[in-house]
Amino acid sequence: MNEGRTVYFHCSQGKDRAGFAAYLLEIALGVPEEKAREDYLLTNLAMKEKIASLTKRVENKPFFNERFRQDLIDVFSAKEEYLDETIRLMNERYGGTMNYIQKAVGVDVNRLKELYLE
Repeated sequence: MNEGRTVYFHCSQGKDRAGFAAYLLEIALGVPEEKAREDYLLTNLAMKEKIASLTKRVENKPFFNERFRQDLIDVFSAKEEYLDETIRLMNERYGGTMNYIQKAVGVDVNRLKELYLE
């Protein structure tokens, strides 16, 4: 951790790498799991217009069909079942999300809380 420095993280859509990192950060800082989950899924509201715009741009193309429409939705959406499976794997392999954060990611949760909550 770079003490005294701002952390900026992102990915192209905000739902996979950055969205999951934000989920883990919230959990590490003590946000209840249901609230962290809710925040993770807010991507779907944010991406709704983008999905509609992309669909409109390609709906008259020869390759466009219902399967393609669903693929667009899937690519730009945060899927709750993916989060559930990731949590299941963290529980199975590390004994929980907090253990994953501390052992696999290497975050000093107490120091993180000192930096951001005090």
